[in-house]
Amino acid sequence: MLLVITSIIILKPDDEFTRAIVIIISISLIFKATDAIKYWYEARLQSRYVVWVENSVFIVMAIVRVALILSEASLIAFVCLTLIEVLLISLGLISIYATNGTFSNLFQLSVNRAKTLMQDSWPLLLAAIAVTLYMRIDMIMLEEMSNTREVGIYAAATAYQRFGTFYQQL
Repeated sequence: MLLVITSIIILKPDDEFTRAIVIIISISLIFKATDAIKYWYEARLQSRYVVWVENSVFIVMAIVRVALILSEASLIAFVCLTLIEVLLISLGLISIYATNGTFSNLFQLSVNRAKTLMQDSWPLLLAAIAVTLYMRIDMIMLEEMSNTREVGIYAAATAYQRFGTFYQQL
């Protein structure tokens, strides 16, 4: 999160709107730590709990998004809603985890285990960063050559190209 915030401050020193959006969305990275709970349930073939939480939040957030669209809300409102969605999913996962009687294990910390995991996983972390940059470098270059409106159109077109054919096959 700190790397993302530092990067956007360096790359966009004059664009406060973009920095605000990136900072708000990067806060959601804190709540992604609860994905460990999600994977814990999936590993035990009990993903129905995760599905209940995620689908419930998705339905509520979809209704709120429609209301925001109808009220012609600002982009910041949608960005904040994304943060709220991640927060609600995290709280839901924590509450289900606590309800099943395993809450005491949630906050156990092993510094040695964390060091071992970081030593073993840094190549995967670098690979994930490289893949993300590779996948988005076209948008970064387009924004530098043009403007954010053109990047938005391009992003929508590439998303449709990627996912539109998938939905047509269904």
